[in-house]
Amino acid sequence: MREHDSIPMLPPMPKPSRRRRRAHRGILTLLVFVTLGTLAALALIARGRYARIADDSLRRAEELFQGGAFHKAGQEFEHFSQEFPRDPRSPSAKRAAGLSNVAKSIDDDLSDPRRISETLATFASDFVKEPDLRERWPIILEMVERHARALLERANRSLSRPDLESANVWRSWLHEQHRAADPGAQRDLRDLDELASNALDAIDTQERRRGFDSIERIRS
Repeated sequence: MREHDSIPMLPPMPKPSRRRRRAHRGILTLLVFVTLGTLAALALIARGRYARIADDSLRRAEELFQGGAFHKAGQEFEHFSQEFPRDPRSPSAKRAAGLSNVAKSIDDDLSDPRRISETLATFASDFVKEPDLRERWPIILEMVERHARALLERANRSLSRPDLESANVWRSWLHEQHRAADPGAQRDLRDLDELASNALDAIDTQERRRGFDSIERIRS
């Protein structure tokens, strides 16, 4: 039986020298550091982009609130709190969304002024723990004062007691807020007090006149 030719064997590979092994380890270490540095840089870029998006969203919400667009401001504040829940400003944004939703109801004639003023009072009690609310509060005061003035001017024209009563709810609330902030601030509301007094006198006079006229018609 014929023996098969033996398969030629390759000579053994020479072992890399110690210097070459060190060079390889150095290259691998460098690649690891470069990779980690690249990942860290990408993470920083992503974090910076995330922070800019959050800042832009909150800035838009504040601008809308300052401009009196409370409905859109509430939506933007709510969007911020939902999209950036881990942001330390998220709880403040959620409270601002609630305040915006209340603020948009202030000048709604169909809303109950007593209920709204009571809700606003709960926000006012958070001044100490919510510095951002203190910055937004002047907008609320200005809006309430403007609405109360409009109601009083309308009451003086139409001699409508419901308008006067709604205006007086807001006028009393404003006095409470101003006294809490600065006792001397009541002077700012004297013109509202005068409008309310004039409207009350005119309405009372009209109602007495109507009463006299009714009596005269009965007698005649």
